Amino acid sequence: MAVTPQRMTLAEFLKLPEVKPARELRHGVVSQNVPPAGEHGSIRSWFGAQVYIFGELQRIAQASLRRE
Repeated sequence: MAVTPQRMTLAEFLKLPEVKPARELRHGVVSQNVPPAGEHGSIRSWFGAQVYIFGELQRIAQASLRRE
């Protein structure tokens, strides 16, 4: 049996307390934004570093390398 998630408005979502990992509201459905792990996390870090290095040299882009 499938469970249909309860939809929430933006105002209701903004009243929720902050938690780690952060929650996100997408099309009225709340989910937790789980940080990537394994290969996906490595690729994300590598890509962020490339954007940071290139963007800093060219002064056209910025990327944050911090992890949540």
